[in-house]
Amino acid sequence: MVVGNGRDPESESERILGELKLAVAPAADLTEALRVVDTLRPDLIVARPQDAARLRERPGVTVAIVEYTGAGDKALIERVRAAMRRNG
Repeated sequence: MVVGNGRDPESESERILGELKLAVAPAADLTEALRVVDTLRPDLIVARPQDAARLRERPGVTVAIVEYTGAGDKALIERVRAAMRRNG
């Protein structure tokens, strides 16, 4: 799951999907992500730091959460790959 900023999460998702060949479920914002995380049961969540903190606080959210800091696609891709390796 990729948590967007309410504007265009699909474009963020497409960059990750294109590089990693993964299925991505975009959530427009944190509210939507919190609403659907239990239903979707994603293997990994990519979110901005403030949203990542809120997701980590939510009871029952046990999946890896990778923070998207805007440091660039390569850095994000490496963090996603590392999280995937850690979580099988």
